[in-house]
Amino acid sequence: MGETGELTSSKRVYASDYVSEGIPFYRGKEISGIKRGDKIDDLLYIAEEAYASFKKEFGAPQKGDILITAVGPIGNVLRIKDDNPFYFKDGNLIWIKNISDDSSFLEYLLSYEKKSIESTAIGSSQKALTIIALNKLKLILPPLPEQQKIAEILSVWDEAIEKQTQLIVRLETRKRGLMQQLLTGKKRVKGFKGKWEKVRIEDIGEISSAGVDKKIVEGENPIRLLNYLDVYRNDFIYSKDLNHWVTASDDKMKKCSVKKGDIFFTPSSEVPNDIGISAIVMEDMCDVVYSYHVVRLRLNEDWDLKYRAYAFKTDEFFKQAETCCDGSGQRYVISQSNFRKMTIKVPPIEEQTAIANILSAADSEITLAKQKLANLKEQKKGLMQVLLTGKKRVKI
Repeated sequence: MGETGELTSSKRVYASDYVSEGIPFYRGKEISGIKRGDKIDDLLYIAEEAYASFKKEFGAPQKGDILITAVGPIGNVLRIKDDNPFYFKDGNLIWIKNISDDSSFLEYLLSYEKKSIESTAIGSSQKALTIIALNKLKLILPPLPEQQKIAEILSVWDEAIEKQTQLIVRLETRKRGLMQQLLTGKKRVKGFKGKWEKVRIEDIGEISSAGVDKKIVEGENPIRLLNYLDVYRNDFIYSKDLNHWVTASDDKMKKCSVKKGDIFFTPSSEVPNDIGISAIVMEDMCDVVYSYHVVRLRLNEDWDLKYRAYAFKTDEFFKQAETCCDGSGQRYVISQSNFRKMTIKVPPIEEQTAIANILSAADSEITLAKQKLANLKEQKKGLMQVLLTGKKRVKI
């Protein structure tokens, strides 16, 4: 590994060096976040004067250099693609500079060798990657022209993946905008003029939350459980997706049944602005009960089935939930009494169906775009397996 470039660390930076604004200071998670395209909210900074001093004394990463995470998620690789200045935490990242080969190819190769890199980490409670261990890593390198050609091929897929990712973001943003307009009556579907009704949750259905615990009790009936994450992660709940088995008494099975059209909510979260996520049950499930971590709303009104999945996903509804919840620090919970008092605007059923069809079409477009993204990533993975191992050679 050491033959391809110089492996080094940074000058140690102390908490007293941090400032409110200045030169970005990366730990390990910033590199991992940049790689995934995440927004970094708690970025640290050091003063420009300190950066200039560190750069003069010890050097600083520049365009073409590579950083590898040495702790936490070990082996995440990032090639620096611009000249924007930053510094990084000693021990959290390993810096490869003065790279003799094609650094874009080396980034792909190191990413492909992530498991090998992870296996060299040392430590018991918290493993860490060291420069000494990484230096011992053996890499198979083709001639430089072939490195450049392989990197060029893989970069085509990266560009397609990036464009597809941006498309998904745009489609999801458009859908969120449609939801805020259509589900509140601010924008009406063409041809509909019926009056919307503002109603309390307690007036439109039966609310219950005394669900089943995640336990196996001898003598009780084995049964599948609809739990918190099933609601949190999905808009539509299908029987085939529920695989968590527990046990329940005959009484609990009756009281905590799950039927087509039931709407479930998450009544708690670690943060107050993440409460009240909802999902709709799309089919009867005679062998499923719901967890005590969710709330069931069984409507006594005739609503369009798909519309129920979207109806409670407005900023107005989430703001009510945030305002009504109790708690601080570790957990926030909305009580059933407060939940009952929350309100929602409801259009006539014909307009419900029209709104649901529009949003469902938007969902389908997003699903297709995500599938295309998954296909592109799988294609790139296959190319890396053959191109970075020499199983398939490229013509120069």
